[in-house]
Amino acid sequence: MKTKNKIRWLDDDREAEQVISISEIAFRACGISFDLAQIQAFVQTEGCVPKVLVADGRVLAYNFFKLYKKVVKIQQLAVRHELRRQGLGSRMLRRLIDDLPGMKKKAILVEVPEEHLGAQLFFRSHGFEAIQIKERCGQTFYAMQYIA
Repeated sequence: MKTKNKIRWLDDDREAEQVISISEIAFRACGISFDLAQIQAFVQTEGCVPKVLVADGRVLAYNFFKLYKKVVKIQQLAVRHELRRQGLGSRMLRRLIDDLPGMKKKAILVEVPEEHLGAQLFFRSHGFEAIQIKERCGQTFYAMQYIA
């Protein structure tokens, strides 16, 4: 029997610890993973939305994004390493795209590290286009945009 999973708000520190574990693996090479204090601060910041995809109390993927006047900016989106390429990240992103009209937003922005080719291809496959190259803290990022 297949376990039903659902997308919802991050619930507690136990789930936050699972997000940290996913983040450390997904973003280890980029040096941009979350820690508990950052997640707690994010959750308490106005306009910041921490969504998780859970099944049986286990976080499978997460999408942390911030709401601005006309756009949504993805801070991090990641899937458990062993569950990649099963459509979970696409499901998280599709939900965000589908929710844009209800949030009265026109676009989604994301900055992807230059060395994270898999993420660049993932976002491109969902209609994102690179619009700018940014340098920050000695790293290069591609600013990518989806227009609703």
